[in-house]
Amino acid sequence: MTGQYRYSWNDYYIPGTTTLRNKFVTATHPYGEPDAKKLRAKEEALTALRAGELRLRPSVAVLITRI
Repeated sequence: MTGQYRYSWNDYYIPGTTTLRNKFVTATHPYGEPDAKKLRAKEEALTALRAGELRLRPSVAVLITRI
């Protein structure tokens, strides 16, 4: 296995934390939000927002699942 890298579970965590890398990336947090409590609040807020969008326009969800 010359030149190949074997990934481990630690590669999925933000270095120095037990928080998974995520899409809440900023200049100060290049791997995403490292604070688990803040991350959970952000995820819940965006999930609620998306659920509200789908309630208002359910036809969009049908189109997305068919693509």
